[in-house]
Amino acid sequence: MDRMIMATNERDLFLGFGFSDKLVGNDFFNTLFAWNENENTNDDNIQLSLVQEDKENYSVYIYPTVQRTFIERNYKVYERSFDKRKNAGKELNVLVAQMCFCKVFPMSPTCAYNCLKGNSQNIYVQLFDTSRVKEADPLTYHNVILGDQRSILFKNILVCSRSKLDKEKNPMEYYFVPKY
Repeated sequence: MDRMIMATNERDLFLGFGFSDKLVGNDFFNTLFAWNENENTNDDNIQLSLVQEDKENYSVYIYPTVQRTFIERNYKVYERSFDKRKNAGKELNVLVAQMCFCKVFPMSPTCAYNCLKGNSQNIYVQLFDTSRVKEADPLTYHNVILGDQRSILFKNILVCSRSKLDKEKNPMEYYFVPKY
């Protein structure tokens, strides 16, 4: 993910993940859809967080939640098949591995963090192609194009400063402090 893109059609907000490599961007977006069970509305399958790290930087975290239906369904299957008579004195323990994408971006008056701070509106997450954007040339910023017609509706995302994170509610963000 090269950059975060903010857009609006005057009714909806769009938060875009911008990639200069189209194949990497498509893989990333397909991963998000897989985490969301190929649905267009995120019903707490994916956590998206924007965390202000300091005055000059904010980080973007996106990862699948452990409350996903897939995990709960598989846990129940293993729980039912766990024969307590054969495993007397043993307990069924659950181990879940979790992937998290995180990247740090510079703060600016129009950055995604500042645009979404205090927002209560639904946000559509999309993929954008930024391969024709040159960081040093602001005239190329209009070369950002939609990379995929699909979008995922997020009804809520976390936008806060690092000092406001709760280690119980936001353990991924709280304990993983990115290097920048």
